[in-house]
Amino acid sequence: MSRKKRWMMKSTAVVLAVWMALASLVAGTPVFAALDENDAAKWNTNLETVQPVGSELTYTDDGLLVERGSDNDAAAISSTRADGSFVFETDVTFKRGNVVNLIFGAQNGDSLEDCLIFKVDKRASGNQGETKLFYFSERLGWPTVVGNNGREFESKDSYHLKVVVDGTTCTGFVDGVPACSGDISQYYQGGFLGVGTAEDGDAVFQNTTFRQLEESGWQS
Repeated sequence: MSRKKRWMMKSTAVVLAVWMALASLVAGTPVFAALDENDAAKWNTNLETVQPVGSELTYTDDGLLVERGSDNDAAAISSTRADGSFVFETDVTFKRGNVVNLIFGAQNGDSLEDCLIFKVDKRASGNQGETKLFYFSERLGWPTVVGNNGREFESKDSYHLKVVVDGTTCTGFVDGVPACSGDISQYYQGGFLGVGTAEDGDAVFQNTTFRQLEESGWQS
């Protein structure tokens, strides 16, 4: 990364931090520490600047740590926007809790309202049905796009997760195996990308990458 681009990213992060602090003071919500962009290289990603949404974000030697903050849902929303077909994937390691999210189609950079989520619940029994694609909208009651139809996968601390949007179909993968797939045309209109946790979880994300597909159709 060039010195000029790193300086621009750092300046953007400072401006975002000041804006978020002022907004938080007005709203009476907690103010979280800004990311230190000097440590940005610890997270291998091609996503642009991220900001916390109900979370505390820290660059660690293992990647980007997303910790729960003011809400049960903690997220890092990037300024990278994906439209049309794309592939979005990451490695993730749980530090606490059982649920992580891949976020796409977000309409706002500072809120989860109106976005699509591939939710992965690692619990081995009784909760696998919670691994699903759904639309995060309190207004609409968080409608499920498609569940995982009871498909089991190994319960462990680390996974490779992937979302592939191919035309109007989205497929979520866990360690290369399709977990759920469904038509998202009712909700998808492009939007920002992000990662996160839910249900009081903390997790580290690494090798988080996105690539746009120029046409429908993809190869793993």
